[in-house]
Amino acid sequence: MNQTIMVLPAGCLITGAPGKDGAAGAAGAPGMDAGDLLVPRSAVTGGSALGAGDVGRVLFFGDVDFSYVWSVTPPSSPQFAAVIAKVSGDADPVLTLKIVIRGNYAGQLVTVPAALVVGEPVNDGWIDVFDAGDGAGDWRLGTAFAGIVGATAVRVRSVAGSVYLGVTEISV
Repeated sequence: MNQTIMVLPAGCLITGAPGKDGAAGAAGAPGMDAGDLLVPRSAVTGGSALGAGDVGRVLFFGDVDFSYVWSVTPPSSPQFAAVIAKVSGDADPVLTLKIVIRGNYAGQLVTVPAALVVGEPVNDGWIDVFDAGDGAGDWRLGTAFAGIVGATAVRVRSVAGSVYLGVTEISV
């Protein structure tokens, strides 16, 4: 009569101490991880040259020649103003936009990434869209109150970390 005996190597029964966790990844930019809108550069009227150097630039969404489009210049009746928070890709870069101002609409609560604002607004101060004055129609968000684009600006109500919390107000 033949019998088979199975033998397990001693190493199968020994467990070692658990290994260490790997290093944590880099943290994302604060205040810029929610409420993103992705728009290809080719979908922006006049935006053929937009690139990484345009982070912080404001784009407008509104009626241009009887069609609603994104544009680098304010249309006669803008619906939204959005700031470019990130540019990614090469052939047709994708623009990561943050909608910050809804045109002609008072009382909208908004968050504005502080890194994308020119200047440092104070509590109860303004964030508004202004022309950077470079002759290229480069619109930015800043503390200078212009009160002209879409007749709307953001009144700062608090600063939380690296974002400004505010409410849109129609300026007359």
